[in-house]
Amino acid sequence: MIAPAVLGWRLGLGWLLGRRWLLLTTTTTQDGTRHSLHAFRFYSGTLYVPRDGGAWENDLVAASRALAQTHPGPLAVRTRPPIEAEVVVLGSSDWVALEPTAEPTVGMVEPDLMWVWPMVAALIAAGLVVAARRRDG
Repeated sequence: MIAPAVLGWRLGLGWLLGRRWLLLTTTTTQDGTRHSLHAFRFYSGTLYVPRDGGAWENDLVAASRALAQTHPGPLAVRTRPPIEAEVVVLGSSDWVALEPTAEPTVGMVEPDLMWVWPMVAALIAAGLVVAARRRDG
């Protein structure tokens, strides 16, 4: 089953969803990957996601690198706690800072389901043709 957090990116909607949400891909302790969807803030070149006690936080304790996908595209990140100046701007320390890094991370969620959109358009067009024929005939 496709996780709802990933489906939008796989459908090629990351450019739209990524304006409000951040898809974070972390490495699990079982050598797999975990995807989690987060509201985010951007300040001074760093992304911030709120802590929520999710399993993704445990993944980041084990491996501090992850992949963040937002509107501009995928970004390899390294995590750290926010510094005091950032806490003042963010309003609390309950955030995880995601700084860009050149270190290797897990792979991005590819838009491999974009083929769905032409199929949907074809079905809608066929439905309109059938409806027009019923109305005329």
